Amino acid sequence: MSCKIFETVTNGEDDTLALGEVVRILPGQNNTVGRSFAGSLAGVQGTIGVTLAAIAAGGQGPVLTNGKATVLLEDGLTPAPAAGDTLWVSAVQAGRATNVKPTVLFCIGTVKDATGVVDPTNNSSVIADVAPACDPGASEEGFTLSGGETDYVGENTAPAVV
Repeated sequence: MSCKIFETVTNGEDDTLALGEVVRILPGQNNTVGRSFAGSLAGVQGTIGVTLAAIAAGGQGPVLTNGKATVLLEDGLTPAPAAGDTLWVSAVQAGRATNVKPTVLFCIGTVKDATGVVDPTNNSSVIADVAPACDPGASEEGFTLSGGETDYVGENTAPAVV
């Protein structure tokens, strides 16, 4: 049996958050989110999950913090993600996920279904088991959370830089 956990949040960005964007609680805010970005440690701290619907600027909407959801991918991924790949917060495109390890590592989950990767160069998505700060190499409910690396952001820890 899998567990899905949802949270209602407020969009702190100046534009609409799309369905499937990776988000984090903004510093000093209570349930106000912005796009996660692995370009710096600060950009991934507070990452909580992915949006379950489009959320207008200043509006409220649902974020999945654990469970199966659509996750938007950064444009231009090579190779395209495949089932079983670990997803990381992107250091190229804010709010997106990547299967290519960035320098600042923050695991978002594992690809379950990659059929949404029609064109990996533009607005593709995958179905993923979302588990922010997942433990690479651990498994839960019969699926592997990631690929076995040890340089990751674990639960209640700061993001890793490799």
